[in-house]
Amino acid sequence: MTKPSGGLSPGSNPGGAIYMINISYYVVDLDTVIQFARTERWSKVDAAISSLIRDPSVVARAVDDLLRSGNAHIRDLGASILQKARAIPSRALPKLYAVMHSHPKGYDGFRAACALAVHSPSYSTRDIRDTLRYFTRDKDVGHMACGYLRLVS
Repeated sequence: MTKPSGGLSPGSNPGGAIYMINISYYVVDLDTVIQFARTERWSKVDAAISSLIRDPSVVARAVDDLLRSGNAHIRDLGASILQKARAIPSRALPKLYAVMHSHPKGYDGFRAACALAVHSPSYSTRDIRDTLRYFTRDKDVGHMACGYLRLVS
């Protein structure tokens, strides 16, 4: 995964300010992103997911391992990967439902509901809708919940 990072540094110019943008790239693998999730470094997780989902083995690992984790942050990561993947295997649906149903007020349950809304909105629509409605009041993800709610309404 390549991720641009950098910052603006003001320079001096008699006619006004000049900003130089420093950009660096680095590669992140799934095990590193799992560590980011464990330590709640969500901006790094979010930045890495878009590249990771291109690898079918990452999607498979999200289904087979991450959703079954005893750690809510790792389940959240697994559901987030599946939420953003172009396609997911059908075996993912009952696993996502299990996370959503077992943790309806946790962020892992929210992400599972989002993934179900994207990939199979008719898979237990009422439960998906109920979970997303609960999160419409959340200050961090309320706007996202409203967007995904439109997919199942």
